[in-house]
Amino acid sequence: NALSRLLRTSSAGRPEIIMVLGESGDGKSHYIRTQMATAQSKVVISITSCVTRAVIIRRLTSLQPDATVFFNLSREADVDAVNHMFFELLVCGTLTDLEFSSVFALPQSGFGTWFVEVSEPDIEQRQLHCQESAGQNLYESARERYPMLCLLAKARCESSDLDALKIGPDERRLAATINLHWGNP
Repeated sequence: NALSRLLRTSSAGRPEIIMVLGESGDGKSHYIRTQMATAQSKVVISITSCVTRAVIIRRLTSLQPDATVFFNLSREADVDAVNHMFFELLVCGTLTDLEFSSVFALPQSGFGTWFVEVSEPDIEQRQLHCQESAGQNLYESARERYPMLCLLAKARCESSDLDALKIGPDERRLAATINLHWGNP
């Protein structure tokens, strides 16, 4: 539609967004960290159910020009709050927290790449957001939960694309176990 064309063509003033989609333990974080390895300035921001806007703003204000940012969206993160935050940040160009009187504004230039890791939701989350799990691929699921990110992302990488990392079954089991134990950060 016209809005999506406008947002995609008017990307000046926004970082390059790359979404990395997949299931728990399939190597998304490892892939992103290898992509970030050569970055001069990098920031990792885990968005969980208990992270506040003030924390996110504090992390973003520490950015250097051309920084690489890794947003790790937890399965437990409030989907509506995440959508609102990314809309505010990427469309309006600012992120505010009125409770702590803090503001972050995107710089006019010098953007790096922002990776956003999106894990497949569990069954309860699918039911909560009225998703039909049958026949829905990773991108369709992510588009339903995070429409703004999917609209603004310049690229996406699904877990099937991560096979080049040669992550074996033992590493996958270990990663899945760690994610389950620590609440899939």
